[in-house]
Amino acid sequence: LKMSWRRQLSKFGVLLRRSKPADDLEEEIRLHLEMEERENLESGMPPDEAHYAALRRFGNVILARERSKEMWGRNWAETFWQDLRYGWRMLLKNPGFTTVAVLTLALGIGANTAIFSLVDAVLLKTLPVQKPEQLYRLTSISNEGRTNDAFSYPTFKLLEATNQTLSGVIAFRPMGNVDFVVNGTAELARGQAVSGGYFTTLGVNPILGRTIKAGDDARGASPVAVISYAYWTARFNRSPSAAGAAITLNGAAFTVIGVTPPEFFGLEPGESVDVSVPLASLPVAQPQFAAAGTPYDVLAAPFRNWLHLMARLKDGETEARALANLGPVYEQAMRQAAEGMGGCPSTLPERERDSPKPGSNWNPAAGA
Repeated sequence: LKMSWRRQLSKFGVLLRRSKPADDLEEEIRLHLEMEERENLESGMPPDEAHYAALRRFGNVILARERSKEMWGRNWAETFWQDLRYGWRMLLKNPGFTTVAVLTLALGIGANTAIFSLVDAVLLKTLPVQKPEQLYRLTSISNEGRTNDAFSYPTFKLLEATNQTLSGVIAFRPMGNVDFVVNGTAELARGQAVSGGYFTTLGVNPILGRTIKAGDDARGASPVAVISYAYWTARFNRSPSAAGAAITLNGAAFTVIGVTPPEFFGLEPGESVDVSVPLASLPVAQPQFAAAGTPYDVLAAPFRNWLHLMARLKDGETEARALANLGPVYEQAMRQAAEGMGGCPSTLPERERDSPKPGSNWNPAAGA
């Protein structure tokens, strides 16, 4: 008996609950935009135009969200990093206790990674991808039943390189609203960052141009973007010249290289994606979050869990064999994460510990 995707995901505990103030804020923004969009539709606007007109009239959603959060008090991430630094200082002052704590942490990691599960993404059964029955969303499950569906970039690369049962592993992260500018006209778009094999592994072929490839998802590669069919229609009037068009995302220059088919809307339930960019381009698209060149670099730090992962089984492979193969790989990734904490600023000399190097974009409050 098949359940809805929401009930199925809830069963595995992968739906995260937001705090009440954030929940209320998101609900107010959503209702406001829906009201504006409804009024536009009643005035005779086409659906796509009505949606984007509502976004333009509301203004910068990200700015409104952040200003509201500032009024609630100190950012939770700031509190977390301050607590983390204080804890490290206390451990460094007591080497004996530190040794015991590290050993305890290692034992805890072993217990919490003993079970590693592949969650069948029921939603994918409705997507226009190749062999959707082979696709699974990865989540770690502790012995206590706690689940986590966020992973670090080094964990993703390790799973991608060392597994023996998967034909592909993809990583993606929603970027929320990004400032999208083309031909001097600006508006908000829903963005996501994806790994180089995202479209190929899913089996999503472009209707114009090409999709993001492995070479695009490398440090130093030229920033490129793939847009959705709906956005291609709304912003480019389905013009073939969209492939190769110069755009800016959050002030950074990108080049549109392709358009996805109309039936593909992304992998997040209830969220459509307007523009996709490579993970490696985050340092230019979201520099504060990326923290490039610091110990918190999202493309290097093994302890920053921020990516959603999905895997495709090889032909003839079973979930049981995949679990048996991936479990030890994930335990290795967790050991690397624990070791990676040694690169935190709290272990550096005092004058380097509390302030980023000149010219860096490090911002502990930007999230982990």
